[in-house]
Amino acid sequence: MNVAHWNRALWNRNTRAACAAGAIVAIAAYTAYAIDLILGEGGGSITRGWHAGWNYFCFYGVLMLPIFAFAGMIAMVLARFIGAGIVILISIFGLGTLLIHDAISSTPMAQLKRMTRNSSIPDVTFEDFSIGRTFSDGTSYMWIARCSPIKANRLSKAIGMKPISPADHPDEPTTQDPEHQAMQAWQMIFHQDIEGMNFYLGDQGMIGGYSSEEQRFYLFWWPSIHRDNPG
Repeated sequence: MNVAHWNRALWNRNTRAACAAGAIVAIAAYTAYAIDLILGEGGGSITRGWHAGWNYFCFYGVLMLPIFAFAGMIAMVLARFIGAGIVILISIFGLGTLLIHDAISSTPMAQLKRMTRNSSIPDVTFEDFSIGRTFSDGTSYMWIARCSPIKANRLSKAIGMKPISPADHPDEPTTQDPEHQAMQAWQMIFHQDIEGMNFYLGDQGMIGGYSSEEQRFYLFWWPSIHRDNPG
């Protein structure tokens, strides 16, 4: 295709080209929305977030259809004024840039920094990451990181967590005890024995348990803990 053909394709303002541009933009935006959900659920990984992200998309994607249809109509109108090819190129470039940004900001480290509002978290290796969504308690986040005891100490301080001890609490804690609630929640999430674990509690809903033997830090952000123990 020569330059003249490219120019005609870019600046084509006829009705058929405008309708095609609107459909392409709507489908591309809808696809980008699905990929964005999957990336978010998988910590920047499509394969890891496919199952949860796809289920989430199947529920909310239907509700979002009118919005993307409206976006396609706007693209169709713009194509009539500035050209179908221009509208398609700008849309694809914008969506691609957005997906790259979201892939970077969806990594376990990026989400940990965002949840703790701290950008100086030490570098650790994340073995697992997941997001849990409920209608009653909001969204929760889970991280499993490999790190040495020294780095675990630096990580807990960077996140703003303080050590708590299971020995400081009775066998049957009251519901007003947010620290013991944190450890109960931690056990339900990770299904780990508390023996040999060092526990931490933050004032923004973050709870954690570190095993020096495994050199693993199990972190969980639980909205209910923040409500019971506000910072």
